[in-house]
Amino acid sequence: MNGWRGRIGLLVPSTNFTVEVEFSRAVPEGVSVHTARCVLREVEREDEKVQAVIDMGKDVIKGAKEVADIRPKVIAWACTAGSFIKGVGYDQELIRGVEKETGVKTLTTSTAVVNALKELNVKKIAVATPYIPEINEKEKIFLEKSISGLKVVEIRGLGILKAFDKGNLEPKSAYIAGREVDSREADCVFISCTAWRTFEIIQALESDLRKPVITSNQATLWASLKVLGIHGIKGYGQLLESH
Repeated sequence: MNGWRGRIGLLVPSTNFTVEVEFSRAVPEGVSVHTARCVLREVEREDEKVQAVIDMGKDVIKGAKEVADIRPKVIAWACTAGSFIKGVGYDQELIRGVEKETGVKTLTTSTAVVNALKELNVKKIAVATPYIPEINEKEKIFLEKSISGLKVVEIRGLGILKAFDKGNLEPKSAYIAGREVDSREADCVFISCTAWRTFEIIQALESDLRKPVITSNQATLWASLKVLGIHGIKGYGQLLESH
C-alpha cells in the first residue's frame, strides 16, 4: 500500500511543477505525496498580479475536496504568496475553510514558515524571493506581524512576473540569491516561493553562511511530516534534520 506511514495531500498553483518533485525526492519510505491544482492565471502587468494570486484562493476548497479522497493525514496548501497575500490571518482562514470541508488536518506554506522561524528561535531574517516588489512588501509585513519581535532585515526579489518562469529557475539561482541577501545582522536566510527549486542547495548554503536556511518547500515538508510524527530527514537543512 502506498503511503503506509502516511499520505500527504498537496494543493499547488496550476503553474507549479516544483513542489511534487522536491517533496517526492525527500520524503522517507512509506510516505506518499498526492496533488491537486488551483488555477493561477498568468498576467501581463504587475498591477494585475496580486489580484490573480487572490483569485487563485477560490480554488483551494475545491482542490482540497479532491485530494481528500485519497485519505491523507495532512493537506498542505503549498503556495507562499497565496497564503499571505491578504495579510495576517489569511493563512488561518484558509486552514479553517479546508478543515471544515474535509475534516483533514491542514496547513499552509506561510503557516509552516512562521512555525519554522519560531522553532529555530529566529529574530532577524534576510529574505530572497523571485517576486515583484508589491508582493515582497506584503510578505515582509506578514512575517513581522505574525511573530512578535521578528525583524526582516533585508528582502530582495528577482521581479519575475510570470508564475511559470519561477519554476524554470536553476537551483544555483536560489543559492546566489541567498548569499547576496545575507548579512551579519541576519540570524537566518529564508528563500521564499514553492516554485523555486532549493532542495539541491540548502545544505551548501547553510554550510557556507554558517546559519540556518529555510525555504518554502522545506518548511512545508517539515510541517507536513510533523503531522505524520516523522522527524530527522537528512540532506535538506537543519530544520528537517533536527526538528
